[in-house]
Amino acid sequence: MPQVEVAINGRDYQVACGDGEEEHVGRLLNMISGQVDQLAKDVGQVGQSKLMLFAALVMADEMDEMRIYVEALNKRLEKAEAGGSAKVSIEAEDIAEISKMISRIDAVAEQVQKA
Repeated sequence: MPQVEVAINGRDYQVACGDGEEEHVGRLLNMISGQVDQLAKDVGQVGQSKLMLFAALVMADEMDEMRIYVEALNKRLEKAEAGGSAKVSIEAEDIAEISKMISRIDAVAEQVQKA
């Protein structure tokens, strides 16, 4: 099973992933690292666990905002379809793709929490 390595706040971590997922998982880990680095600058070195917790909280907040956005888009789409409108600013396939992305982020976040 492939592993991706990332340095977060000066500590090295290795995270296992599926074949072919290395680039995607690496990109997500770099997002986490960036978030932790920014928090360390903002609040100081309050400990690795707290920085990781704060980073997870910030990212969970962003995910929650995405969910709210997707729900609003779904409602707009349903309303447009019910009214027979041919003009919809977002396609159903786009909503499905956004939902898949959120699921992947949730799965990676769960893996990181277990690490």
